[in-house]
Amino acid sequence: MYRSPIVHSVIRRFGRIAVCGAALFMVFPVAAAAQPGSAPAPWYERIQFGGDFRSRYEGFYEDGREIRHRSRFRLRLRIDSDVNEDTHLQIQIASGDPGTPVSTNQTLTSFFRPKPFNLDRANIRYNPSGAS
Repeated sequence: MYRSPIVHSVIRRFGRIAVCGAALFMVFPVAAAAQPGSAPAPWYERIQFGGDFRSRYEGFYEDGREIRHRSRFRLRLRIDSDVNEDTHLQIQIASGDPGTPVSTNQTLTSFFRPKPFNLDRANIRYNPSGAS
């Protein structure tokens, strides 16, 4: 099967991106374990970082139309923290076009230009322990 130099270039580029993404953007819990009977750790020591990275190649092969190739990725970074025993904070940013609310996928075009990141999710959960 014949593959054009463009397809080889795209596959090599995605292989590098996938390996770097898997190595760099894994979940790294940083929360410290509290000793029984001691004061709880400050909220900033209970922060947990997480996220994911996905890359994919899409080929469009339709009869009577020009073959198209598209490389896409998604990157999400998240911060979770228990502010105190009643309050939990979560903030997540994601790659993607801010004009497309349905998807956080980003097409790899203009390789050396910056890609947009947006606030994807932010919430504060308050569950008072005295109310239960």
